[in-house]
Amino acid sequence: MRDPLHWMPIKYKLPLAFVVLGLLAFGIGGFLVSQFARDALDREIQERLDSSSLSCAQTLDRGLELLRSRCEDFASDGLIRSALEDPSPARREALRTHLIENKIPLVDAFVHGFAIDTDDELVASTMPAFWPRLESLSRLKPDQSGIGRLIPPEGQDSRPGFGIIVPIRSLDGQRQVGRL
Repeated sequence: MRDPLHWMPIKYKLPLAFVVLGLLAFGIGGFLVSQFARDALDREIQERLDSSSLSCAQTLDRGLELLRSRCEDFASDGLIRSALEDPSPARREALRTHLIENKIPLVDAFVHGFAIDTDDELVASTMPAFWPRLESLSRLKPDQSGIGRLIPPEGQDSRPGFGIIVPIRSLDGQRQVGRL
């Protein structure tokens, strides 16, 4: 076999061979190092994202649980309980006013309040037009509290929301009179 570089003097072939071998070694080595570094960075980024998302999810869950507990506190209010036991028109209006003035302003996250009886009929509401978007909550068992699915915003200026529903017991605590 004949040398493919037979026309080149040996004094140039040797340095050229070292340069080519060096570039080849650095190229392969650099590729392998960058590949391992990229894999390690990808793993580290994924672990940090997982940790961050878990932390956010736990914070959100705790916040929702606190809001549900706050709703349960509201459900123990005597005016709400008595209005649902005997929902006369005057008591309905008093309950609506009570929700607007005394309950909803207490928690910034609360925007609307609804009181429904044991037949899932709306008794009082701070925003009656919003109730149909929350009716899926009324499908829960009557004695069950829960947090509904995310409700998408209706317009550009509105925000997404969700509903929280809690049972309301009678003043004597013997029976359920509705839900808040």
